[in-house]
Amino acid sequence: MQTPVIESEKIALIGTVETDLDFVTALETHPQNRSYVMIYTKEQHLEVIASANEQHLIIIEKGTNEKVGFVILGGLNNQHNSLELRRIIIDKKGKGLGKETLQLIKKYCFEILQMNRLWLDVVDDNQKAIYIYASAGFKNEGLLREAVIFDDKYKNLKIMAILKSEYSTE
Repeated sequence: MQTPVIESEKIALIGTVETDLDFVTALETHPQNRSYVMIYTKEQHLEVIASANEQHLIIIEKGTNEKVGFVILGGLNNQHNSLELRRIIIDKKGKGLGKETLQLIKKYCFEILQMNRLWLDVVDDNQKAIYIYASAGFKNEGLLREAVIFDDKYKNLKIMAILKSEYSTE
């Protein structure tokens, strides 16, 4: 396993490589996920991997070294110190891996990258994700009405964020 960008006792986040992209695209197109994420082509994922302003990470479950999800961050070079959590998809749902990943992302954002703000948008009918984000300290900042189309239907995006001053290591 390559050197983790950041890790906990349960999981490690490592840089995505091209050979991970079949796993990544399978997660995006899975029926449980495709109604909530914009699906990228392999070429779009490769652009993110190559970008100096974005970071594409694979979530590895320690012990098994199994890939259990991925994360895309954007705005690494943002002059306002605002990092976007563009995507987080967990394969093994219900095991607490999403919550664990969010804790690591917050630590990475605020302690390592020294950002001031971590934000995301989430389709407003994805109540499970909204609950998880809120329980991780993200606050509702607004609603973009009918901002995206999924399955030929307009959906709203909820904007949520957490500030460095609100971040706690508890």
